[in-house]
Amino acid sequence: MYKGPSQSGPSTTHPTFNEGGSIRQAIESLLHLETDLPLKILVVNDDSHNGTPDLIRSLAQADKGYWP
Repeated sequence: MYKGPSQSGPSTTHPTFNEGGSIRQAIESLLHLETDLPLKILVVNDDSHNGTPDLIRSLAQADKGYWP
């Protein structure tokens, strides 16, 4: 049964490959958005070799984000 609009907020998808130098600024900018809606950030890593996955994990843990 349809009950009106959902409370989903903005969502973004960021494909990455060795983006350790720029992904931090992109994610931090998104985390500083002022909104009452939940923000979903999906980062898709394509086997980076420069520490990008570790950087993404540390940003999520610092923001107490959800990581499966």
